[in-house]
Order: sequence, then structure tokens, then C-alpha cells
Amino acid sequence: MSDTPIKPITPSLGDGGDEPILPIQQYWHVILKRIWTILLVFVAVFALVAVYTFKQRKVYEAHTSLIIELSAPQVLGSDVQPVVDVAPADYLNSDQYFKTQYRIIKSRKIADRVIEKLGLSDDLVFLELDHITDQEELAKELADVDPVEKLLDVTEVDPAIKTRIVTIKVRHSDPELAARLANTIAETYQAHNLEQRRESTYGAYDWLTAQYHDVKGRLEGSDKALFDYKKDNNILSTSLEDRQNITSQRLIDLNRQLTNIQGERRAADSEVASIRRLAKGQKSSAPLDQVINNPLVQNLKSTLSDLRRQEAGLRGRYLDQHPEVVAVRKQIVVVERDLNGEIESILGTAENRLRRLQETEGKLKLSIETIRGDALNLNQKELAYRQLAREAETNSRLYDLVLKRLKETDISRLLQDNNIHILDRALIPEDPVMPKVPLNLLIGAVLGMLLGVAIAFLAEVLDSSVKTQEDVEGLLGLTFLGVIPTIKQSNTGPEKGMLLPDGETRDLHVFEFPKSTVAECCRTIRTNIMFMAPDRRVKRLLITSAGPQEGKTVTSVNIATVMSQSNSKVLLIDTDMRRPRVHRCFGMENHVGLSSLILGEVEYSEAIAPTPVPNLDVLLCGPIPPNPAELMHTERFQKILADLDDMYDVIIMDSPPTIAVTDSMILSQMVDGLLLVVKGGQTSKVFVRKAVSRLRGVNAPILGCVLNDVDLENRRYGHYSYYYYRHYGQYYAEDTEAA
Repeated sequence: MSDTPIKPITPSLGDGGDEPILPIQQYWHVILKRIWTILLVFVAVFALVAVYTFKQRKVYEAHTSLIIELSAPQVLGSDVQPVVDVAPADYLNSDQYFKTQYRIIKSRKIADRVIEKLGLSDDLVFLELDHITDQEELAKELADVDPVEKLLDVTEVDPAIKTRIVTIKVRHSDPELAARLANTIAETYQAHNLEQRRESTYGAYDWLTAQYHDVKGRLEGSDKALFDYKKDNNILSTSLEDRQNITSQRLIDLNRQLTNIQGERRAADSEVASIRRLAKGQKSSAPLDQVINNPLVQNLKSTLSDLRRQEAGLRGRYLDQHPEVVAVRKQIVVVERDLNGEIESILGTAENRLRRLQETEGKLKLSIETIRGDALNLNQKELAYRQLAREAETNSRLYDLVLKRLKETDISRLLQDNNIHILDRALIPEDPVMPKVPLNLLIGAVLGMLLGVAIAFLAEVLDSSVKTQEDVEGLLGLTFLGVIPTIKQSNTGPEKGMLLPDGETRDLHVFEFPKSTVAECCRTIRTNIMFMAPDRRVKRLLITSAGPQEGKTVTSVNIATVMSQSNSKVLLIDTDMRRPRVHRCFGMENHVGLSSLILGEVEYSEAIAPTPVPNLDVLLCGPIPPNPAELMHTERFQKILADLDDMYDVIIMDSPPTIAVTDSMILSQMVDGLLLVVKGGQTSKVFVRKAVSRLRGVNAPILGCVLNDVDLENRRYGHYSYYYYRHYGQYYAEDTEAA
């Protein structure tokens, strides 16, 4: 064995592995791999849905259409308003009204009346209990069921959008009963609406009658109180308002008279004062019209002036005691006395007039105060009068309103108007609405397909076995050397390159069918092994597996066969000294072999046996020793391998599983390369990782991995094996037939 390190290379198998695979392709490959799982789940789900659908009781739906108006027709005109009325027909109020009506249609009150009217409390067909034959069970079900709730459950109110049409839908297994229920619900709701309006009208009439008598009594009382008040205050003939107007006018007149008298009195005061000043000798200070315009005063004044001029003329000629002067002076005295007397007489007249004006002014003021008191008294009477009049007027208006409404209600209660009308009565339905067979089957198909795909992907996620080249290279980090297809037993012969006739063994399949797909795959593995170390040949090759029953012995025999077919002298050694199987592959007895050779009991010629395969010899295990691992550590075993190197071109060792025992790890230190066999689709990735970890822990020269027992017809192994390797077999099968 050479110490030259082996440089692994990635074999080119023509599988397109270098080309990127889109996610949609990966999903499609998963679906193809799990197609039978998907189909099985699909069929199961579809069958369950179909059975459930066809076992369901048929349900029929009956429809009754109603027209719900906001108000009943106004037979008596717009002046007579109904007692029961809705709010103004705006969007919000009308929406609330219609929603209220929908709730009334589906109310327990309506349902209870329908149940009572049709006698459905014990109707087994309506309660859908007619299929129960056991009387005890039937009695129990009848005790538990609520007919009203049952009716509400099968009833639906469906208003038509932007219309006043409402459809009452009833579903039941009996089509005739469904139609009868729909019509009865509509009739009961219509009658309930009319009854409600009638009850409201009669109730309003009774209430208005009582209110009429009450208001009438109050009106009569208020009228009598107003009359008594007018009588007590003497305002029967003349109204209080007229009396107030008269008093107000009198007060105005007196105020005007008072103003005039006060003006005259003030003028008289001034006149009296002026006259008094004249009487005191101040005649020039305040001349008065009464004095100036008086003829006697004017004459006396003129005479006095003449006398004074005479006196002045006489005094210029005579002395003061001159008789003419004295006589003139005496005349002047007489005239002045007469003038003052006349002025005093005028003053007395003025003073009398002033006194009369003052008396008149006082009387006017007294009259004004009296009339003001009368006006205040009238205002107080007016306040009480208006209260009584207002109460009487209010009672009068209320009386008129109640009387008018009472007459309208009396007429309205005789009318049979209704704002609910039945548009279309329900007909007996012919076709059931449930179960919806096409829809259910479609749902079952879609659900089955989705569930099948989901289970397929779940199985793919949970499948931890090694199946594809990507698993070997990506997850295990090993070089992928190739696959060995499943060798099947069949009556059809090997025309497809994968099938084995009855009576043949799998172990010699490559020898028996050198043109088969299995043989071609083994030759591919052989070529890849040869190119793992292009500068030298792999002389010693150890073939092992992670666990038992993975086909490492069959792989060893077939790899040895294809190597011998390349004109190399090959020796196959069965180093599995615990459960040897190579001798069975060739139909030999395991009496002499490697253990006998190590113990020195036989020679090479006695231990090594030829096989039907040209250039291939085998060294069987021989008698199973009690301590196989210790034998492999002996120098004798090392010497045997060295001797065999001189005798053969290639030595292939079939070793025990790596996880079970340590034999393969010991042998890995004595070979040029190690080939790990993994059973496709069965060996766990975790199990293989553990085996690889153990081998790498001892620096075993791992060449790569071979997927064994791969069913190329099974899509679960991936697109490359499904297409390329299968076509290899078809190509060589056709070539064999042509030859």
C-alpha cells in the first residue's frame, strides 16, 4: 500500500447535477416522487366527502316574498294621521325600521304562533325525529328539543338590496312542510303587524276618550273662573283692554291740561309780581300789558304827564308856594292816587286769577294721581285676567286637539289597513338545495389534493433517508461514486436491463447480464474509483456500510466482477468474520479461508478459490474465530496482504458494518481506499453521518459513497436516476437485442 495521498475528484455522471434546479422543479420532483401517496390521500378524502355528501338528508328551501312599506295607505287622506306611524323616512330611520321588522319576523313570538297554528310541537317530521324507532330515545329527544328554536334555525330572512321586498326562506327535509312553514310565517307576521296596529289604535282611542273628558272639565272650569273674575271686576260690558285705553286717554288729557294750567299759572305769577312792583313804585321796571293797555290807566298817565309838565313850566315862572303851582301839585296828587288805585285794582284781579289757576293745577294733579292709581289697579287686574284667559285658551286648544284626534282615531280603528303585503307565496320546491353535490365533491377533490400534497411534502421533510446524489454530497459531505439499481425478480426476463429471471441470484447479476443497467452502473463506479487517484491505482479497496442489510456484499461481488472484466486480476476477500456471506454468493462451502490462512493452517493455494467469473478469485472468511478484531491486528495478517498484493492487481475486502463493530476501522488503515455503501431510501442520514464520523476519526481513506438498491422506476430517488440511468438500461437492452 502506497503512502501517496489520494485526491478525490467529483465524478461526471452526466446527470446534470451541475445545473441549478429551480424551486418549482424541486416541488414538482417531490410531487412525482410521492405521487402514489398524493393519489391515495386524494382518493380517500374524495371518497369520504362523497360518502358524507350522499348520506346527508336532502334539504329543500321554500321562499315567500313580502313587501314592507313604511306606512299603510292613507285612506282618509293626509289630514288624518294613523295612530301607529314610523319616524320620517330618511335613510337612518328607515334602515332601523326595516331591521326591526326582520328581527320581528325571526322572533320567538312569531315562531311560537306558527308552531301553535300548525300544531308542530309533537310533529316528528318537522322535528326531524321520524327516523328514531326506539320509544325511549324518542321520548328523550322530544324532551330535549325546542320546536321554536328548531323553526328559528331553519328560517332565514333575506332582504333584497335597495328594495322593500323581503324573502322568508325556510329549509327542511320535507318540501311540502317547508312551503307551508314559509307561508304561515308570512301570514302570521302580517296578522301580527295588523293586530299590533289595531291594539295601538284601540288603546289610543281609550286614552284619548279619558283625556277628552279630563280636558273638557278643565276647559269648563277655566271658562267659569274667567267669567267670575270679569263679573267681580265689572268688566263684563266693557273689556279690560277698553278700560285701560280710556284710563290711558284720560291720563293723557289731564297731563295736557295740567301742562297748560301750569303755563298759565307761571304767567300769572309773573304778572302779579310785576304789578306788585308797580304798586311799590317800581312802575318802570316791569311794564305790564294789563296796565299799559288799560284806557283808564292810559288817561291817568297822560293827565299825570301833562300836570307834571305844567308843574315844571310853573316852577320855572313861580315859586313853590305859588297857588298855581300848589294847585297843579294837588291835581298831580289826586291823579297819582287814582292811578295807584287803578293799579291796585288790576293787581287784585291778577291775584284772583292766579289763585284760581293754582287751585285748578292742584285739582288736576290730584286727578292725575287718582287716575294713575286706577291704571295700576287695572294692570294688576290685567295680570290675573291674562293668566285666567291664557289658561282658558290653552285648555280650549287642547280640547280642540284631543277632540279632533279622538274623532280621527274613532274612524281609524274601523279601518283594516296594513303596510305588510304578501307578494309571492311559497311553492313546493322540487330540487334540494342541500347537500350541494357538485360543490361538495369539488371541495372534496380540492381538499384531497391539497391534503395529499401537504402529506407528501411532510413525508419528504420527515424522510431522513439518503436517496439522491444531493443527499450524499450536500448533507454527508461525501463524494458520490454512483448508484446500483435494484435487482428485481420477474418472469419477464432481462429485456429491460433491470429484471432477473426466476432461479438466478442477484449476487452474480453483473456476470450473468453484462449489458444490463446494473452492470453499466457498476462499471461507472469502477471508472470513478480509478479516477479518484489518477497518478496511481487503488490496489486495496475496502467496501463497508453503516449498518447491516445495506447490500455491501452484493456491491463487493459486482464491483469485483466489473473490475475483473477490465482484464485486472482481482481478489475478493471476505473480511466479515462475524456474519460472512461471500461464500453464499458463489455457492461455496466456508470451511477454509482467511482465518485458516492467518492461523497458518493452510497455504494460499488451499485458501484461495476460483470463481465462475474470469480473473476473479475469492478468499472466503473460513471458520469464524472468537476474536476477529485481534486477528486483524496480527503481523501475519499484514504479511498476507503484502503477499496478496504481489499476486493480484486489485484486492477488494468485504468488511462488517462500521457502526456495529470496529473491524472496518481497523481494516481502513490497511487499504488505499474505502467505499461506503448506503441503501437508497432506507439508510438514515444520521446513521450514515455517525459511520462517516467514526471513519474520519481514524483518518480512513474514504473514496466516496455508493447508493445501493435504488429503484429507478421510483420517483422518490430524484430526477437524475429516474431519467438518465433508466435510459442507460433501455439503450443497452436494445443493443443486446440487436446483437
